[in-house]
Amino acid sequence: MSKPTLLDLAKQTIENCCDCSIVDPETNETLALGMQLNNRISIIHYGDTGKVYVLEEKDGEASELFEVTEEFLSAFQSLFECINELKEMEG
Repeated sequence: MSKPTLLDLAKQTIENCCDCSIVDPETNETLALGMQLNNRISIIHYGDTGKVYVLEEKDGEASELFEVTEEFLSAFQSLFECINELKEMEG
């Protein structure tokens, strides 16, 4: 079995810790699961497409800020690794 990617782990986290969802009102089918990060920002995983988006709610309307990609998560992982190395050097 191959090692899960950062995006796989992000999707799994959203599914395990979801506190909001998008439901089709006609079919009652859940289209997406999400996590509310604060009163305006949510991260949503659309199960049928496998894509993850960060959404912003403003004036009752949600708009897509950006898609979370493997490259995006890798950049953050690299940043955190650098921060941890600096902390170790200071410590």
